[in-house]
Amino acid sequence: MIRSFTRSLRLDVEPPLLAVGRVSNRAYRKLASAILGAQLHAPASFFGPRAEVRGGRQITFGARFSCGSDLWLEAVTSYEGEMYSPRITIGDDVSFSNRVHITAITSVTIGTGCLIGSGVYISDHNHGRYSGSHQSGPLGLPARRPLGGGGPIAMGQNVWIGDNAALIGPLRIGDGAVIGANSVVTRDVPAGTIVGGVPARPLKSWSASDGWVRI
Repeated sequence: MIRSFTRSLRLDVEPPLLAVGRVSNRAYRKLASAILGAQLHAPASFFGPRAEVRGGRQITFGARFSCGSDLWLEAVTSYEGEMYSPRITIGDDVSFSNRVHITAITSVTIGTGCLIGSGVYISDHNHGRYSGSHQSGPLGLPARRPLGGGGPIAMGQNVWIGDNAALIGPLRIGDGAVIGANSVVTRDVPAGTIVGGVPARPLKSWSASDGWVRI
């Protein structure tokens, strides 16, 4: 019994070199995050590993922003010879999970207190135009097609977006809305509404007297 207890106790103890490496990595991550936060004027923020931010002059961060690993945040100022004037605005206390990809050629606004899950894609444009005038034909290389065909995205406060959702502008998402995991959102979402599906449709709405009520 004593030998068994001693053996299990030893297995639970982290090897010293591994513990030192873990602490060193944590310290390095905090330092790298602080440097990136200072460059982006993002006060008291935390950026996870491999964060990639392009067009930082067109991006505004509120206080206490945090993100997991592999963030890809891009304000596109030029592509295939065309020039754009994008703006990405992120409010206070916004949190992203891992592998969030946000890209803009016009405007993406994320309100205070929003939570965005892993693998979420948010874009105010497409590769090519598929409605209206000057549409992109199917024979041209997708990567060479002009960006466009979308529109601004404005997200209110305290919005929660589930894992692997895709949001394509133009869109307005009201305060307190919930976007279900794996949803594709191409239409406005009213405040206090839960949506889900492909394409996303309203599932529930908030009632002060009855709580979340099925629609």
